[in-house]
Amino acid sequence: MWEARLNKGTHILVVDPDAPFASRVVAALAERGLEACAVTSMSVALAQAHPALLISAAALDDGSAVELLARFEQQGHVCPAVLTAKFASVGECTVAMRAGVREFLVQPFSIPELIDAALRVLPKPALPGRAQLCLEGIAEIESNARALRELLAFLVIQGFATAARARIAGATAEVLENIARHAYPDDQGAFRLEANLRGRQLTVEITDSGVGCDLTRPRLATSSASAVSGLARACALAESFRLSNRPEGGMRAILEFSSTSFLFADERGVDLSDLDYLEPLTARRLLASLSDDSAPQFQLSPALAVCVGRLLSATHQVGSPLATLRS
Repeated sequence: MWEARLNKGTHILVVDPDAPFASRVVAALAERGLEACAVTSMSVALAQAHPALLISAAALDDGSAVELLARFEQQGHVCPAVLTAKFASVGECTVAMRAGVREFLVQPFSIPELIDAALRVLPKPALPGRAQLCLEGIAEIESNARALRELLAFLVIQGFATAARARIAGATAEVLENIARHAYPDDQGAFRLEANLRGRQLTVEITDSGVGCDLTRPRLATSSASAVSGLARACALAESFRLSNRPEGGMRAILEFSSTSFLFADERGVDLSDLDYLEPLTARRLLASLSDDSAPQFQLSPALAVCVGRLLSATHQVGSPLATLRS
């Protein structure tokens, strides 16, 4: 089972004022090969080693799980969390979501359901903190397009959100087009693309063996330059952009990006427009909010709006009201 392999040395912290319940959760985690310890208060939880996962009651005798997560963050530690509660309003769920809570279970729920939620939240071994993609091709329209599709697939697998993928692919496309247009004036030539992921930091290095760049020209770094210069557009889209000539001939472009997947939330609403799909917990929150006038408004991309429309249409299907369906 991947759970046992993953959790060799993984520390899960269970915080609940109900000590017998917390002990049962720890025992159930142990049956799955997961290492966990239980405490009954926020003050004791803060004295523990930083956990890989927090399972906590939303309300604690000396604070709340959201406050506990904020204290962890002040200490430089961010961990995924699963919260439980006897009751929770949509507003409370929204506050928890802003704090980084991944799952929120409201009674009635079973301990096996809680353990399943923890397993969904724990990082899977298929998503490493380091990953690499290497591509080579001929610098021309079709080959460039194939390389960009492979880069986008790599970014999807690594969990980069829509906006980050758009910036990365857009900047890379500009560099590849520059190679196709300028690196080989008399013929077609090759390019090499290498993407290296370290945590949420991505470096894309693109090289060719062409004529190189005239680095004595003034850098086109103004906003107006992006209308006429592809390299200026690449520079605008990346956090860092470096261009140099290779000693063996040709050009090297190094682009750096950082990305964190999260949902934007403020007093006006929750922005889901950067998501590719609705996770089950998010779908439940969104649908529940439609019957609560005080709930925040959700901003959706056109694709997600179609999905929500289909979910809502289920309420009108004879014999299959949405309220009776279980996710």
